[in-house]
Amino acid sequence: MEYVRAWTLPAVLAVAQLALLPQLARWTGHPLDTAGLIADAVATVLVGIALGYRRRYPVAAYAGTVAAIALGSLATHPDVLAIAGFADMIALYSVSARRGTRIVFATAGAGLLLQIAVTLRLYGGGREFGATITSAAVVYLLVAALGHSRRKWTAARAAVAGKLADAEAERRDAAVTERRRLARELHDVSAHLLTSIVVTGSAAQRLADRQPSLTAEALDFAARTGKETLDTLRTLVAVLREPDPSTPADQSAVSPTGFASLATGFADLGQRVTVSADPVPERVEKVLGMIAREALTNTVRYAPGANVEVLVEAADGHAVLTVTDDGSAPGVAGLGSGHGLAGARERAEAAGGTLTAGPRMGGGWRVTAAVPVAGARAAGRRGPGEPRVRFADVALSVALGLLPVTFAIFADESDPAWNLDTADAALYALVLILHALPVMWRRAAPWAAFGAVLATSWLWPAVAGQAVPQSPWLFAAGAGTELAAVYAVAAYARRGWTTWLAAPLAAGSLSGVLVRIAASDGSLDGHPATTAAIAGAWAFLGVLGSMILFAGWGIGFTARIRRRRVAERDRSALSAATADAVAVAHAERIRIAAGLREDVLARTGAVVEAAERGQLDAVIGQARAGLAAMRDLLGSLRGDGDGARRDPQAAAAAIAGLCAEYRSDGREVALDAPAEFPSLAPDADVSAFRLVDAVLAGGDTGPAQVSMHGDGRYLRITVEGVPVAAKRPTVAGLRARLAAIGGGLSVDPAGTVRAWLPTRTVPEVTPWRSA
Repeated sequence: MEYVRAWTLPAVLAVAQLALLPQLARWTGHPLDTAGLIADAVATVLVGIALGYRRRYPVAAYAGTVAAIALGSLATHPDVLAIAGFADMIALYSVSARRGTRIVFATAGAGLLLQIAVTLRLYGGGREFGATITSAAVVYLLVAALGHSRRKWTAARAAVAGKLADAEAERRDAAVTERRRLARELHDVSAHLLTSIVVTGSAAQRLADRQPSLTAEALDFAARTGKETLDTLRTLVAVLREPDPSTPADQSAVSPTGFASLATGFADLGQRVTVSADPVPERVEKVLGMIAREALTNTVRYAPGANVEVLVEAADGHAVLTVTDDGSAPGVAGLGSGHGLAGARERAEAAGGTLTAGPRMGGGWRVTAAVPVAGARAAGRRGPGEPRVRFADVALSVALGLLPVTFAIFADESDPAWNLDTADAALYALVLILHALPVMWRRAAPWAAFGAVLATSWLWPAVAGQAVPQSPWLFAAGAGTELAAVYAVAAYARRGWTTWLAAPLAAGSLSGVLVRIAASDGSLDGHPATTAAIAGAWAFLGVLGSMILFAGWGIGFTARIRRRRVAERDRSALSAATADAVAVAHAERIRIAAGLREDVLARTGAVVEAAERGQLDAVIGQARAGLAAMRDLLGSLRGDGDGARRDPQAAAAAIAGLCAEYRSDGREVALDAPAEFPSLAPDADVSAFRLVDAVLAGGDTGPAQVSMHGDGRYLRITVEGVPVAAKRPTVAGLRARLAAIGGGLSVDPAGTVRAWLPTRTVPEVTPWRSA
């Protein structure tokens, strides 16, 4: 398909030029001899060949096209190559659509210099030479602007496809992400409380003979701490079972704790903690507070009674937490699960920061975490509301101002209405450029630009009949600016349904200007310029202009609706993928809440009951059992267990396994694919699996058929029997994703999804089915 698209236009141009070559020579008054006919035919073929490579090698294609046209023009005459002459503009568009701005200007500049040399060789200097080069420069500028706009549009679509791909990846990984997040929360909420019960109870056991009172204190501490743990876990379970899946993931049963109060709580466990903290934003305080609590919990485990220092410093756009201990006392073995430090590091990285931990020189341990502070972005960036002038708008403004001047220069010099000398042309160009200048701001401020266009048009009567010939038709050539302004209002202004007013307003103003110029000498078309004649002429021109301007308004309003529909489709697809991710995460939270209630809560309740009965040994045993249950739950959440579910590889080779999973679950999903197939480009390989996965999971429950085959350049995937999935917004996201990598997607009303994805250019073989 790509091959056909690349060569169809060059072939059409070349065939048309060759077929009409004798007629063009006769019509333009430049008859060809045999040598000239052969030279133009060769130039046409070379133009077609060069243009065929414009997508793959745009700069080289442009150079070859311009050179071939120049040789043909010098051999005969440029007018004879009128059809092939469009090839250089097509090639320049490809350069602008696929290369950076600097390369575009350098390429277009080189082509313009060559055209200047050819024009000088053919015509010499003079007004026509200046008009020819000016018009060529303006046309080149317009073509480059169109290509630039296309490149920006393609980049924007690729960005949207990237966002949709990220949302799809988030949906696919939502369960894993939620398990890891909840593992951190569970560890931060309850593991350190159960650890403190074991530490306190074990110390009381060792010192029971010398300090019997410690047993009662340990039992009291176990009862209080166990109840606190129960309350915290019950609240967390309630939050996890919250039926509203739109609750933000950052909300939990744990509230941020100030560093000072955090230190006080650990001082009650016998730690000697000192705190020095700079003020930091609440979001950063929460992240660092969780990390500090983990670090302090580790000091209770491995260095009870040690001297601990907590330091928080804000500098260079970061908040840095440092927790150090001197390791002066031995800890209780067997309490750590190994997940605390990993969870703290994940928490820091999730906030865009880093965490390091290791032994200190001279003994002890140090944990350092650095998290960026929100709002540290450099000032001076352009705000979202500031007006911007785009390259395409500048090019359009220049074209509207200069092209009418070149048209007037090329017009019949025998007509005094069009006869411009150098001074006339300069003043005429100045007036038209001032008139077209507001078009540069047609996107940022469409109504203001429209008003400025209408206002500057009344400069025309001031110069008509002075230095510039008194001709309304001379100035009517600049009416394209009004058309561009009306289009801009229709396409970009707010309150879309009021934009229709721009057409009659522009028509009334423009017809008034033209009638004013025509009647400046007291006559209209050879008759006295009476009030009735002026009103009639104004009404006639106003109606005629309104018809043209309303057509421009309609085109602009259609573009407005299309742009809005594309944006709504993208937002809908992104929202659908995000909602699916939230739903998956919510389901995972429900599952984890059940595990908490069945395992950890039961053990923690047993700790409280044993403490109230005065059974210290049972308290320690149940607390250790609770820690073990917590460790097992954390291990399952982090995927450490052997039974952890592994997602299939998100690549095309996993489609066979995906279909097999559906069949094992009772849904008939057939796969028709060759045993071997040329391997895909990396992006296409991943997209193929995501396409089939998303379509099959789109809500249909009946039989489905997945067919895959290739034609050497594309992998073609057809999924039949999915009418529900075919109507979901997710399809829009898939279409955008495939378009970004050079593929495409279509849907028919019967519920069939068809997609094509580009393959590798180097043939490799990948097995599609596994035994």
